[in-house]
Amino acid sequence: MYSAQPQDFHERTGTQKQVEKIVLKEDSYVYFGKDKEHVRITSELVDLDTGPALLAVLQTIPSYDSYIPHKAIFSEDIDYELANLNKKFQTDELVTDLKNQNEGIDDRDSKFNHILKHRLEPSKMVRNVLKIVVAPDKKHSYLIKGLGAAITNFRIWDNTSNEHHYDGFTTSGHSFSITRIALLELLNARNRCLILNCQISRDLDRSKHDDYLPDNCLIYLIYPMESTIPSQEIIALGKKLSKEFSDSDRPSLTVKWVSQYLALLISRIEKPDNEEQKRRDEKECVELIFKLWNNKEILPHSVRPLANLKDALDVLSALKDDDPNVPHWQHTRNVENYSPWGKFIEQLRLDS
Repeated sequence: MYSAQPQDFHERTGTQKQVEKIVLKEDSYVYFGKDKEHVRITSELVDLDTGPALLAVLQTIPSYDSYIPHKAIFSEDIDYELANLNKKFQTDELVTDLKNQNEGIDDRDSKFNHILKHRLEPSKMVRNVLKIVVAPDKKHSYLIKGLGAAITNFRIWDNTSNEHHYDGFTTSGHSFSITRIALLELLNARNRCLILNCQISRDLDRSKHDDYLPDNCLIYLIYPMESTIPSQEIIALGKKLSKEFSDSDRPSLTVKWVSQYLALLISRIEKPDNEEQKRRDEKECVELIFKLWNNKEILPHSVRPLANLKDALDVLSALKDDDPNVPHWQHTRNVENYSPWGKFIEQLRLDS
């Protein structure tokens, strides 16, 4: 069977229970004749509460858009309270990509395929939490206190050539893995879960196979040990906010994430497992709605509540200005723009 099966994803990521290391990042190709397989693995740490919402978003968007986001919902200077909200919708980088100084080497050079164009190492956060040091060749990292076994492992390989050959088996790529024990220690220390995205695409020799194989993707949400998954008028406002976020013409992936989490909270409130959980969800839902609403002016414009009424409100506010020292036609000059309301007020001034 040529299509990717669940076991293929488990083997490539190392998520089977008996495997010691889990792959956090990989980009690799396998060629056999004219058949080709491409595997891409990415991962980040995500908040325990909002992780399931991000998982749901990634599972329902087009494959070409299934990257794990870094940007937070509020991008401007914010206070401490909003910073805590931002953390719920931001991910932690696990692997840093270091570009080699020989990256720009000419691909016609005979040694092109022997130059390391990428090197991966644990992010600063991972090194600090696990107290590890990276070896000079970047291939392994070890505990600062004593060597012992390697905590992370970076591999890079390439037995392909510059010329195309359609016989035999060749492969190229790079991967970064971490021991299962160290990963669980990291998740517990950070009190976050791991979202792991594995994509497998397979192209077959068109002269032998007529079937088109779509890209396959399997996304994992791995929790730390011993952790759990996480007034009606306000809830109604939350539903409206969630719908506006979802219906936006070009919402960012982070906005979709917030929308999905808000909808998830409301769903749990309306169909609670128990009263204690319902109270916790109501408290968090109300706090999230208030923070989004009270700071709507610094949300992305495409999902900003009442953004389509801003021009009208500006005109009405200008018309209410009754400063006797300012000519009446001058009150509205600063709101004349290309919007229907701006054109209306401009025409009103010209006709007066």
